[in-house]
Amino acid sequence: MTRKFKIRHPGAMLKQTLEELGVSQYRFAKLTGINATLLNGICNGRRSISAETAIRLGRAFNCSPLSFLRHQEEYDVQELRRSKRRAFEQICPLPDFAEPVEA
Repeated sequence: MTRKFKIRHPGAMLKQTLEELGVSQYRFAKLTGINATLLNGICNGRRSISAETAIRLGRAFNCSPLSFLRHQEEYDVQELRRSKRRAFEQICPLPDFAEPVEA
């Protein structure tokens, strides 16, 4: 199944949420124990959300850390497919091993 829309970097959504809440990145970094430079990199799409950061975000927003990791993973896959499309198109699928092989 091919997606017809582009997935936003999870940091862009985090940045928007913090702005809507009126919380600065610096204040949020202090509240969560996330390095301020790292948080800024995530918010600006230059850094990825790690498992530790996802746990901290999950605690702050009272949700599952896996939601942040899944979003990051979907974004990463989308970007890899886009940037390495030609290389991936060169890979041939394996034959269907469920079919019996004639001897």
